[in-house]
Amino acid sequence: MFCRECANDQMLKCVNASMVQWINGSMVQWFNGSMLQWFNGSMVQWFNGSMIQCFNDVML
Repeated sequence: MFCRECANDQMLKCVNASMVQWINGSMVQWFNGSMLQWFNGSMVQWFNGSMIQCFNDVML
């Protein structure tokens, strides 16, 4: 027996499950990859630039 409510319910369940899996998988990978790269890049630059300047100003 096909009913619209059942079909919608199943579709929502499938979509929710797929989305959660995809988000968990992709986002974690992206987060680990992109964020680490960004963090390493930006933070190192910021740290080297700002902190060294600040340190020089304070210490010298």
